[in-house]
Amino acid sequence: MSDWKPKLRRGPFSITALERLWLKADYKTIVPDGDPEAAVLLAAPLNDIPQKLARRLGLFDEEKANSNTASPEDIKNRSTRPAEVTVTREEAPAKKVNLKGS
Repeated sequence: MSDWKPKLRRGPFSITALERLWLKADYKTIVPDGDPEAAVLLAAPLNDIPQKLARRLGLFDEEKANSNTASPEDIKNRSTRPAEVTVTREEAPAKKVNLKGS
């Protein structure tokens, strides 16, 4: 089983197991479900593996975690507040609505 690799979903901030993953008694080696040397359950399917542990086990991709997927121009142009909406008296619903300046 030396060519076995764990099935994982890697995100920028977390690692999610896609199968049952076990650790050997040394707490350093990941083995698949059913391995006779499996000692401690690391993760069940769809469980997140904590970032600190994933780093220790060599599962966490530092380059992906530190990359910025948005361009600097996109970040510069992002709005930090919602757009202001102006409603005229004619557009307001028939119910009583508090309008600024009325």
